[in-house]
Amino acid sequence: IILIGAGGHARSITESVLSNGFSIKYYVDNNKSGQNLFGYPVKKNLLIDRDKKVNILIAIGNNYKREKIYKSITNKYKNLIFPNIVDSSIKISKFSKIGKGNMIMVNSFIGANTRIGDFCLINNNASIDHDCKIKRFSSLAPSVVIGGNVDIGLRVEIGIGTIIKNNIKIKN
Repeated sequence: IILIGAGGHARSITESVLSNGFSIKYYVDNNKSGQNLFGYPVKKNLLIDRDKKVNILIAIGNNYKREKIYKSITNKYKNLIFPNIVDSSIKISKFSKIGKGNMIMVNSFIGANTRIGDFCLINNNASIDHDCKIKRFSSLAPSVVIGGNVDIGLRVEIGIGTIIKNNIKIKN
């Protein structure tokens, strides 16, 4: 897998990437090119064949940047695969549905009938109860608690320790 980003979030997700059975080829970060992160090289650009199937993780915490990078690389490269990185410590209901390219981190919980869109970041210790919807490119910071039937819009960022009671809608 190639991780795009070599900042704080990339450092936080690396262990989960490895525990999901991936080997890291390199990180891409034009601000840290030439450095190493955990012994893996950091390159300035994504260096792959345009038609080759490659696993990519956009390991960027900022929702807008994550979306911008996604659009940029999918316009340039075909056949990219965006796996979900799910830490082994989390509990996900078998009745929930999760899109692609998501990062679900340590000790999180996802309840029944919850729908998580593509490229979301569910950070450490987040708890999402039943029947919630989280749209694409949104993020929950550490220790967020969400009650049942909460609807979170596109690119929404929920800050550290936030508690959202049931039946709340947060627009894009």
